[in-house]
Amino acid sequence: MAKTKAEIQRDYAKRSGYKDQQKYAATHTKQIGIVLNTTTDADILQWLSEKPNKQGYIKDLIRADIARTSK
Repeated sequence: MAKTKAEIQRDYAKRSGYKDQQKYAATHTKQIGIVLNTTTDADILQWLSEKPNKQGYIKDLIRADIARTSK
């Protein structure tokens, strides 16, 4: 008998340690989103599309701003 999608996903989670990854993420990470308008924010979207590491780029900008404003 063929397994359901839910059964396949549960089996994968057991084999891969996915639950451990979820537990780590819940404890040690926080996700923040941003919504950009394709018309009014086109310049930002274009600029970010050229960056190979968007997350790292944004973090660097924030850290530079922190350093600049905390002096």
